[in-house]
Amino acid sequence: MNEEVSPAKLPEDSPPDKDRSRTDAMKNVDEMFKDRATVAVESSGFEVLDLLSNHPGVPITELIKVLNRKSNAIGFIIAAYEAAEKTGVVRDVAFDLLTRYILEGFPNGWDSNGTIHPVVKLVGWLSSVKNYTKNPQDANFARRIMETLAVTNPPANGWIPEIRNDPLLKETFDNCWPP
Repeated sequence: MNEEVSPAKLPEDSPPDKDRSRTDAMKNVDEMFKDRATVAVESSGFEVLDLLSNHPGVPITELIKVLNRKSNAIGFIIAAYEAAEKTGVVRDVAFDLLTRYILEGFPNGWDSNGTIHPVVKLVGWLSSVKNYTKNPQDANFARRIMETLAVTNPPANGWIPEIRNDPLLKETFDNCWPP
């Protein structure tokens, strides 16, 4: 029995001035995780963005092992976005992290027909952009990217992004998140 299932739909854009604040307790935990990640990265002799650049395509959970597990993925991601904000490369870091999320979430290639919908596999990336970047529009750009990839114009099943500057991801970013 095949039932027709309507495709997933993401919420409409949030107004740019929408309050995306997290509770004080959540902010305190985020800050603690970020501080631990920053100390772990610095004690390894790297800067967070250099660590990403020197380990392309490696899932964040694996990068944490390089830091002797003195950090967690959330703290590392927060630290990466903070460093990206300071150097003006938030879009580039979001691109890099999305590539890592796809490579980890779809180890055998993109699958729009699997038991876990691509939206579910990529929502962590969208949430990290929403919660850990300063520009509220970044969340809207990320939502458009995710909707394009997961709902309106998904890659062919089996697609695996190139580790650096995948053409399909580059085109999607260029269409959804202005440089």
